Amino acid sequence: MPNLNSRFYILRPVMADPPLCRLADLKTVLTLNDLADLHEICNLRELIREKSKPEKPSG
Repeated sequence: MPNLNSRFYILRPVMADPPLCRLADLKTVLTLNDLADLHEICNLRELIREKSKPEKPSG
């Protein structure tokens, strides 16, 4: 269960690059399920970014 008191949890979709929503959207039209979906998108973006990094040569 996410910590909804955490500002990071609430603001992460707004601070994403590019942002997934506006702060006004969070305050007015988005539901908690919408917020959870936006976090899934953020997680997928991070995973894609990490997988697209070139591998470090061993040695």
